[in-house]
Amino acid sequence: MVNGIAKFAFLLMFISVTLNASDVNISISSKYNTVGIEEQFNVSIKISGNTARLPSINISRFKGFDVVSTSTSQNFNFINGKISVEKDYTYTLMSRSPGSYTIGPFSVKYKGKQIQSNVLKITVKKGVKHKKKRSQPAQTAPQFNFDFGAPGGSRQSANNGFTVQFVSEVNKRKVLEGEETILTYRIIRDISFATNPNISFPDFKGFWKEDLDQKNPYYITKNGKRYLVNEISFALFPTKTGKIIIPSAKFSGYVNTFFTDPFSGGNKKI
Repeated sequence: MVNGIAKFAFLLMFISVTLNASDVNISISSKYNTVGIEEQFNVSIKISGNTARLPSINISRFKGFDVVSTSTSQNFNFINGKISVEKDYTYTLMSRSPGSYTIGPFSVKYKGKQIQSNVLKITVKKGVKHKKKRSQPAQTAPQFNFDFGAPGGSRQSANNGFTVQFVSEVNKRKVLEGEETILTYRIIRDISFATNPNISFPDFKGFWKEDLDQKNPYYITKNGKRYLVNEISFALFPTKTGKIIIPSAKFSGYVNTFFTDPFSGGNKKI
């Protein structure tokens, strides 16, 4: 009888673990399944589960799309003493070439099991443009001078058939102690990112730092060629007098080289 109880308890525990593993769900969705060339649209990747700590999603790449921006949100719920969590990753994507593309499946590993999402199919066509809700007036592209390969930035170009530059600029180099100066980092490129890139900022010793709202990405034209620009800005307030050096920020990621070099495997590390 004791052995029977032990076996029954083990069976209940096994069923419980199996059910908990299946309680984690992941899904991909978008408002549109057909978009226009260079039209920005959002893709939502949601993961939820009855657990306090959700597993990380393996988002390797968005083939055929440029990742313009990302955002995340997370909600916690307590129902009958149990916790449930939902995390939403929102990616703003854009494609420069017509065609049919597949996003996903993405997967997570939870309690020894691989859990996969659905697959999202997006068609990119010429002449398609969805109406947008009324919002603030369109921003005017900032005016600034840049020279590929010049001091203050790094370039990945030459024989690769694409250009990516990561540059920094301050609006004032001579300020009083406590006076604001704006530091802006710009990513200038003519190629799509295969994944969201990583940026490592310095510690800004000698300054009090405030994060500023990010501007929407915009295009600039140089020598007849269009480049997409992303900006990240900080307000810096010096806490001492004298010469203060801001160390370099570091930028890394993968670009989608499928259209510039089909034999490259689809992406290249920069």
